[in-house]
Amino acid sequence: MSSDKNFWLITIQNTWLAVGLVVFENDRYVVKNIGPKVTGEWYDQDTLIKAIDSSLSAAANEVGLPPEAEPSKAAFILPPFWVGIDSRIQEEKFKLIESVCKSLDFKPMGFIADDEAIVEDSNLKEGLPVSFVLVNLSPTQVVVSLVYLGKVKSRINRSVPSEGFDPTLIETALSEINIDNALPPQILVFGDYPASWINQIKNYNWINKRPNSTFLHLPDINSIDYGSLFDLFCEVIVSQIDVGRTIATAAATNLNSYETVEVIDEEVVDPEVEPELEVQDDSYSKVEEPSDEEENSEPVEELQEESKKESDLAEASADEFGFSAPQDDPLPSSDFQPELDQISSTQFQATTVSPIIPTQISSSKKFRLPKLNFKFNSHWLKSYPLIILLALGLVFLFGPIFLSKSKVTVFLTPYTYSKSVNVTLDSQALNFSAADNIIPVTKKEFTIRASDNVPATGHKTTGDKAKGEIVIFNKQDKTASIPKGSVLTDSSGKKFELVTSVSVVASSADLQNGVITMGQTRAMVQAADIGSEFNLAKDVQLSFKDFATTTLVARTTQELTGGFSKEINAVSEADRKSLEAKLSTDLTALIDEKLQLEVDTLQGALKDTVSIKKSRPEYGREVGEEAQDLSGEITADVSVFVVNPDFKESIVNSYLSQEDGFSQSSYDLNDFKLNFVISKNHDQKATGKLIIEGKSTPTMDTQTLAKNLTLKTSSQADQIIKNQSKRVYDYKITHNFEGLIKVLPFSSSNILIDVKSE
Repeated sequence: MSSDKNFWLITIQNTWLAVGLVVFENDRYVVKNIGPKVTGEWYDQDTLIKAIDSSLSAAANEVGLPPEAEPSKAAFILPPFWVGIDSRIQEEKFKLIESVCKSLDFKPMGFIADDEAIVEDSNLKEGLPVSFVLVNLSPTQVVVSLVYLGKVKSRINRSVPSEGFDPTLIETALSEINIDNALPPQILVFGDYPASWINQIKNYNWINKRPNSTFLHLPDINSIDYGSLFDLFCEVIVSQIDVGRTIATAAATNLNSYETVEVIDEEVVDPEVEPELEVQDDSYSKVEEPSDEEENSEPVEELQEESKKESDLAEASADEFGFSAPQDDPLPSSDFQPELDQISSTQFQATTVSPIIPTQISSSKKFRLPKLNFKFNSHWLKSYPLIILLALGLVFLFGPIFLSKSKVTVFLTPYTYSKSVNVTLDSQALNFSAADNIIPVTKKEFTIRASDNVPATGHKTTGDKAKGEIVIFNKQDKTASIPKGSVLTDSSGKKFELVTSVSVVASSADLQNGVITMGQTRAMVQAADIGSEFNLAKDVQLSFKDFATTTLVARTTQELTGGFSKEINAVSEADRKSLEAKLSTDLTALIDEKLQLEVDTLQGALKDTVSIKKSRPEYGREVGEEAQDLSGEITADVSVFVVNPDFKESIVNSYLSQEDGFSQSSYDLNDFKLNFVISKNHDQKATGKLIIEGKSTPTMDTQTLAKNLTLKTSSQADQIIKNQSKRVYDYKITHNFEGLIKVLPFSSSNILIDVKSE
């Protein structure tokens, strides 16, 4: 089994999907195996990926295909309404397909709408453009496509009502198609449906149902079974492989286009060569036949010659399909984030903040002139006038120097930090490790549950089938074996089914008396459907659908009774979708409320690590089940990583200890912020960048500075203060004897040093 040529054939329908394994053997492609049909609705990528992987794995296991031999290429069959009028997959559905290819590591070969594939197959087999009505049936939807002269001219989608399928859905859809000619007299059916639906379509009166564009005579009703559908899709895809290489050459000039199938060969295509090709809009694109004037052009001849040389299945890269390789998540921006490309995680250059020089500094103390209390003794004044005057002069001259106090306010440029470090937040780690850049975190988890209900708006007809005994007569001269489920009809066309298989002995002839005795046996029958109209009287003659009346006939031996029907309230698909939307809204509101109450107020909580995992809704009733209302419940597991505030000081000291000035400064831990920018969030860990921002105040020996400033003038103090620290950018000196003295106090204890860092 040549794995490089094999591929997965992924068929996606509105309500089901299945994956087929296509292999190249005996010089042709065949559908080797088909995985089981998975039902569902493809609204989110997780559901779609899980369904495809389930069917794919089963298909591989059944043929014993080991994982290393599984194909890497995949072709997609899509519902027609997933493709826009521009022949591109709708954006929402494109993201689903893209996520499938990325998650399951597929190399996409291309896509085609299911009805386009069936039309293409019919065109190839008939050898001319075909016309018919194509009907895709499913339990919830009917898609009608009008095919005229080899092209899908119109598509109409109808929902199957709660009361069940009826051919009038198809007829109503056809009545909305505005065409001048009569409808093609053929209806081709495929999809996921019970056999009874085909019988309803075949028995429906399609003639003269509307004035215009009606069927001129009863149309032929044909169907495509499940296995043949995959063979058909495979043949259409393979039929376009040879021309695919030529198309890919033209497609290589515009990688932003992902129209239909785009396949390129493994050899490098020169992007400067632009062959004269036209890519059509329909699904797996086809090359139009060149005109007579173009047949002799060299580029086309070369491409045709190259196409003949290669026959292997080629593949399209993800970029050419419209996908791109996953990129690392960019670092989220924030108000505090520095230019990280200019600052490494191991090197740091402290920056200087331009100071703001205060225009006025007010002292924390008010210096007052001491009050001198002494008793005036005139004797001393008379006896020692000169001494007293000299003493008073010395007091007024030198007293302020000994009694003065000064305040020196020094302004220092703070050290500022903004350092980025790659870290791992580990909920299983116990201790902080600066060497390994591991920061312990606590995983806080919450479970949020939302429940609600909606009224059941659907209706359902329920009841029992009529049953009874019949006698079967065999007119043949041989024993007749009649299988279980054989259909009998009365004169009005009501259908009944044989409950068990029976054998009726052959008829016997009495030639002497000229009497023929028919073989007979008794059997049980039941009506094909519920309802009292199937109750029959005794001795009603019945005929077999599959046996002529000349061979077998039957009649009731007793009344067929028990048939009845009634309409009840039931859960509809619309009720389920309505409840699902309501539950989703309720859950989102509860999650937002919980995050606001718990996470926003939780110290150390990292909002970027919030993880929300929603469960699938659980419903109290199934669709179609009798009920007055439908209740449901949905849950979500919410988790967030929390950094213990006790680690903050260790983190700051460990990562900034080698930074300029950090060891020669003091700081307030509240002046530092730890900002985490998360790039990847896992179940027990998160990785990203830690950005530490803050400032520290340079230390200064205030006692030594005060001693050095004693009895110094302002000009002398200027040089002393600036020499004390290189971080000084300004200072302010105030005295209690402002204006009386020009020097600082005699004692250093009277000099108050106030250090500020702005």
